[in-house]
Amino acid sequence: MKKVLMVVYSFPPLKDAGSERSAEFVKQLPSCGWDPIVLTRDVRTQYETDPKMSVPKGVDIIRTNPWEPEYLPKFLHSVGKALSSLLIPDEERLWELFAVRKAIRLAKNNGVDLVYTVSPPSSAHIIGLRLKKKYPSIPWVADICKPVPNKKGIKDHYEQRLERRIVLGADCVISGNEAVYESLQTLNADSPLPEAFSYVSDGNVQLLSEQFEKACRAIAAEKIGNSGSET
Repeated sequence: MKKVLMVVYSFPPLKDAGSERSAEFVKQLPSCGWDPIVLTRDVRTQYETDPKMSVPKGVDIIRTNPWEPEYLPKFLHSVGKALSSLLIPDEERLWELFAVRKAIRLAKNNGVDLVYTVSPPSSAHIIGLRLKKKYPSIPWVADICKPVPNKKGIKDHYEQRLERRIVLGADCVISGNEAVYESLQTLNADSPLPEAFSYVSDGNVQLLSEQFEKACRAIAAEKIGNSGSET
């Protein structure tokens, strides 16, 4: 069975839409021939959780420190909050900076066949960018579920540039939100979106698996093309 490293910030028992979408995919991926390894954030009690949201059994789930200012000593709370508000593209950037080390080790030691990153936050996709740079032969699927800001601020400009890097760097881009597709088209009007771009509704694991396979075939074709050009 092929292994997929799923990088997702929110995962059960955290209660939010992104968590539910990822959990639904994880539960059904084995039936499509994919063995998921989940890299996510640690769960702290101050966040809303739902005990009814079951964590899929038999799945390797690796949780890392979210590195949020709320967990600093009390006398550093105000400083931490001020600094986190300046982080680009989002407050979860500290999580990305430390979680990427774990992601690299997982990709190296677990024979990962594909990397699948889910936003929000966009910091999850930065892990995908870093893994793609270190292991270009591993296909990367980016699941973008957050509309790209269409504003003119400095932070918004950086986010737009980051989204372009994600779209052009991933082997496949999917989304569960049609508005995201439209915003990506607008953002990348001067450069075509990847051929492997599609809308994958919640729970449609068969289509998700097909996109995984498409990304793998794209990498294989690139390898063949490169070896052919060298001969």
